[in-house]
Amino acid sequence: MKISTIDGNIAEDSGGLRGLKYGVTRDYVMALEVVLSTGELLQTGSPCVKDAAGYSLKDLFIGSEGTLGVITKILLKLIPKPAARRTMLVTYDRITGRHIRAPGRWKPSPDIPHEREG
Repeated sequence: MKISTIDGNIAEDSGGLRGLKYGVTRDYVMALEVVLSTGELLQTGSPCVKDAAGYSLKDLFIGSEGTLGVITKILLKLIPKPAARRTMLVTYDRITGRHIRAPGRWKPSPDIPHEREG
């Protein structure tokens, strides 16, 4: 089964190939509503962009794999879709010391998940 759920991504703090450029799941979660094991409902985070007062309990739940509570509501920050996207495969002839020698041509490959975005 090939599915991906928002709450599963938050529970695992998923990153993926574009995590270096765009950030991981944690960077897009603004607020959470969590049910604790005691049955209490906990609201963490804020819909405000600037929210730096006190401890970040939201970040404690992100990546906890559901061991601290069950996520029931999520507020996400959305970004515009990138204008262009390219995936390329780079093979190297030789790697020696600090010098990497690559062939003169980049070859795109849909089969191997190496990512470079411009």
